[in-house]
Amino acid sequence: MSGPWVGAPLPVKEDVRLVAGRGRFIDDLGSPGMLHAAVLRSPHAHARIRSIDARPALAYPGVTAVITGADAARLSGPIRPLIPTTAAVPDYCLAVDVVRYVGEPVAAVAATDRATAEDALELIRVEYEALPAVVDPHEAMRPGATLLYPELGTNVVWHDTLSYGDVDAAMARADGVLRERFVIQRYASTPLETFGAMAAYDPGTDGFEFWTNDQRPGLTISILAASLGVPQSRLRLSCPDIGGAFGNKRRPAYLLICALLSRGAGRPVKWIEDRVENLTALMHACNGVMDVELAYRADGTLLALGVRDVADEGKNLLTPTQHNLIKLGNIANGYRIPAIRYEAWSVLTNKCPSGANRGIGKPFMCFAVERSMAILARRLGLDPAELRLRNYVTAAEMPYTTPPGAQYDSGDYPATLHTALERFDYAGWRAGAITRAPGGPPPRHRHRHLRRACGHQSRLVRARHGPPERLRIGRGRHGTHGAGRQCARGHR
Repeated sequence: MSGPWVGAPLPVKEDVRLVAGRGRFIDDLGSPGMLHAAVLRSPHAHARIRSIDARPALAYPGVTAVITGADAARLSGPIRPLIPTTAAVPDYCLAVDVVRYVGEPVAAVAATDRATAEDALELIRVEYEALPAVVDPHEAMRPGATLLYPELGTNVVWHDTLSYGDVDAAMARADGVLRERFVIQRYASTPLETFGAMAAYDPGTDGFEFWTNDQRPGLTISILAASLGVPQSRLRLSCPDIGGAFGNKRRPAYLLICALLSRGAGRPVKWIEDRVENLTALMHACNGVMDVELAYRADGTLLALGVRDVADEGKNLLTPTQHNLIKLGNIANGYRIPAIRYEAWSVLTNKCPSGANRGIGKPFMCFAVERSMAILARRLGLDPAELRLRNYVTAAEMPYTTPPGAQYDSGDYPATLHTALERFDYAGWRAGAITRAPGGPPPRHRHRHLRRACGHQSRLVRARHGPPERLRIGRGRHGTHGAGRQCARGHR
């Protein structure tokens, strides 16, 4: 790789401001008379709220406003899901009558400072009646399982089978079918800056002004307008610099909590999530189980792929099914697979709501397919690189459309793999791996990788093979929006 940018220090226009401490993040913002909020959370995965007495908290010195789930239901509408469910579900910014995961917001307090607000939370008396919790998605799918929302009549918010080509026929004529199960764990992104919001109510216009490090303000503002019952023209939403985000800073419920407290107190209200709240209850990556069937000929040629995917959404009513459907986009990876079937379930459980976290869906599908290829290579006694080369879409086949409809405009996957193997000294590594004694040290090797860039508006990293090598990076339109080009540089 050559060019004026390689190996040369380059000044970046936004770095001077940020390294000099002149960035403006959500907790740097304030307003005259501003109050600070704290949130009371459920200690139960599933329980009925028999009673809440918030009067002692409201009487505590320094406290200006307190709201509970009953107040939220009276003062605002349900949070509108971005992906519709089969029946209307009463999902508010605070739990109403029932809590459905540990850490679900139950009540909120606005006070002169955060410490006072947290002290007042301890005075709120909540009586719970514990209910059976369902935390395994397969158990949640069974008839008679505990339902998170009886209105839905099921915990399965989406199920469908999408077939492209005759998968059954390909399985029948195959020399073999590899069957493997992959269990995907939950995890949580941990940006340096946690989630936060500030809201100010204007009684003169019956409007609100918001400041937040939410990553998708264009979608969030429509949700806020619908819940608050005001047109978007009376809302103003501003996003300052964001100290990392990785997908999970997108919870309009907390903006609504600040808005209701501000309207009740008549003063601006700010809430900043602490790290325990962030890890417990903001938004987890979706766990689940993927069953893969890979039909093949004796020479390793792939004939068909079948995937059964059960996604554990937790209590995610805002964007259910997104983990499933996003996986469909890269189900074929770079391989020539004539027939593909994808059967998927999106299942509610008594866990923290799932959502975007660093890749959202695609890495899980990539792992399941690539691990299956590695296992198949071992079964057939083939070099795993050779098996891939036999099945890659070639440059001559570009542009290429996968059975589900993904379009690959260009690329030379075999040549790219050959280049990677050469730089990695793959032949030497394989020889060392095969000949070294059991329990001996692994051969030394260097690892180079290329990953998808950060960002939501644009997230393209493309490596093109051939002299001279070129790297093209597509960047998001938000400079420090938690997933823009600064984030991409941080991962180089």
